[in-house]
Amino acid sequence: MLLTLWLSSRAAFINFEDQFLVLGFTLAVAIWFYSQLKIPTAFFVYLGMFALWVLLIAFVEQRVSYPTLIGHLLRVAVGIIAVVVLNNRLFHLFPLWVYRLSLMGLPLYALGLFAPDLIAKAYALTPEILTFHGGTLIEGRLDSGLPRASWLFYTLSPTRLSQNAGFMWEPAAFAFVTVSALTLRLIRGHRSLDKQNIILTIATLTTLSTTGYLGLALALGYWVFSVWENKLLAVACLLPAIVTALLGFDFILPKITAEFETGYSDSMRWSLSRYASFLRDFEVFRRSPLLGTGLVADPGYDSHNGFSDYLRRYGLFWTMATLVLLATSLRRVATLPGTATFLAVILVFAWSEKFFELPLFYALQFAVFLPLAQRVYPQGGHIARSP
Repeated sequence: MLLTLWLSSRAAFINFEDQFLVLGFTLAVAIWFYSQLKIPTAFFVYLGMFALWVLLIAFVEQRVSYPTLIGHLLRVAVGIIAVVVLNNRLFHLFPLWVYRLSLMGLPLYALGLFAPDLIAKAYALTPEILTFHGGTLIEGRLDSGLPRASWLFYTLSPTRLSQNAGFMWEPAAFAFVTVSALTLRLIRGHRSLDKQNIILTIATLTTLSTTGYLGLALALGYWVFSVWENKLLAVACLLPAIVTALLGFDFILPKITAEFETGYSDSMRWSLSRYASFLRDFEVFRRSPLLGTGLVADPGYDSHNGFSDYLRRYGLFWTMATLVLLATSLRRVATLPGTATFLAVILVFAWSEKFFELPLFYALQFAVFLPLAQRVYPQGGHIARSP
């Protein structure tokens, strides 16, 4: 599980990203080989369909990049091995390890707030091979970004001390994993004020991410609504709380408004808002709505909308298949309202973050391929075998 999270962090050993992916894949294969577990046939059907899609794109678009394809398949393979080896424990270990890494990182975040000079010194002492600048790739060149350093359990950012990026590449991405972990615990029945739920909530709040707060509002809304027997009273309490939060955090409403007011112009193609990215992606998507434009298509701009970017490249068929696989996987461990809540959280974060192709996300959606005898259902928060 820890290996899957680090390979999904886009921060751990980022200067050796390709080599780390190959090493991670090799370790995953070794773990699978040692476990002597059989890979279900359904995974090979999935890979066969993916290969067919790649061939169709190559024929239609006359474009294929073998390094990109190999890297993509390695991430898919890590997701497959993770769910085969971890089995149903995936739904328990994912929130548990996010909680542990968050707990390890929070003291460093607090240190940055109260003793910023110490974080600056820690960054300066970090070996150069672990430091990076998270800029934007513009025509093959990485534009200058914020200085960062990955300590595996925490990403130092001496010029962005107010926001907690945890072990991920940026705060919103960290909010994605903390809120996803929290939501997964809640929909599986863990709805008490235990230490994991509290730490995951605090970690999300420290990101100061607008998307993170919206996702957290959905998770906490489900929490309150599922715990309170009087649903009308729950709604009556939730709505004022949400409005108060939106008004209390003065950066949320202006940022949301700015996102939808910003249109598209060619001069801003490397600094698009999420909404402008959606509009531009949709224009390209309309040219090939069913199949998409493929993994390596270069639209001539940098999309900052994870959902529309995925939709543009993978097309309607593969995008819908991805969401159906994830929903069916979640139904193994959650009720229909819980599954709907998790999907809503995912779509909120997809508006900004590109996580659909991370090994972690593949592992979550691939749980649908577990054999029937391994399906699980919530019973008071505990995992039980299907009857």
